[in-house]
Amino acid sequence: MEKIAASLLATAGIACAQTYNYDSSSETLVITGKGNTVADRITLEGPITPGSTVPGTSEIFGDTKEIILKDVWTSPDSIRIKYVEPTSEGNNTTLKLENSRLGASGDFDKGGTGLILILDSQSSLELYGNRLTNTIRIENQGNIKCTNGTVSASSYLWDNKTTTGSSGVLGGSGYYSFGNVSSIETNKDFGLIKTSGQITDLEISGIYTVDGNSAKTIGDDSYIVGVNTSSSSDGQAMTISGSLTINAKQGTGIGILANQLGSDDVSLKITIRAKFT
Repeated sequence: MEKIAASLLATAGIACAQTYNYDSSSETLVITGKGNTVADRITLEGPITPGSTVPGTSEIFGDTKEIILKDVWTSPDSIRIKYVEPTSEGNNTTLKLENSRLGASGDFDKGGTGLILILDSQSSLELYGNRLTNTIRIENQGNIKCTNGTVSASSYLWDNKTTTGSSGVLGGSGYYSFGNVSSIETNKDFGLIKTSGQITDLEISGIYTVDGNSAKTIGDDSYIVGVNTSSSSDGQAMTISGSLTINAKQGTGIGILANQLGSDDVSLKITIRAKFT
């Protein structure tokens, strides 16, 4: 068993300690900061990828199956756009946030064959322009937020492009905002979730909102939706027991769900606490 530990100071207004502990036997990396408020802000010395140097040492990271952020508050800057890109050859990678706030402006979920994202009730993930494209499972008890002003492509907060399918428990809360001006035209679709594979055992039990009020949709293929499974012909297993709100004052909306039902037995239960405005 090989363990690498490094502790250093990162300055972003104030000097705050961050500690890196990498265990090669379990392929686990734990990054510990000081807290999850702006006063505790640190800048991760990244990106954190296998083959890169452990900050503060001359050692090299090996494969990483699990990354845990504890008591970390960080956000993207103009130089580093990928803070965490965990990779473990042939394995899924798990990213856990414990009392942490992670901001990302790049696709940090490229590692492994699929990312499993876990947030506790004291954690938040803030995405700026990017999407969760390689995440196959989310267990959220905190807050996930995405702001996207791009109109050149279809855009979803969780846009799972893998064939594995999507699963998890979306507790806590989530907010997806499209456009950063009062009115913007788009001929693309967008929403909270889009999956290329089958939805299996997914529950939306928290409070989630798609804010599309600034978007004027144009063309037949442009719409605003909560969950889009139209690219999959497999049966879907999803429960919405919480609140899913889609705001679209100027847009064409399909509503809570856009899907293409296949010949499989479909288990789709929606408890109508959702609304479309």
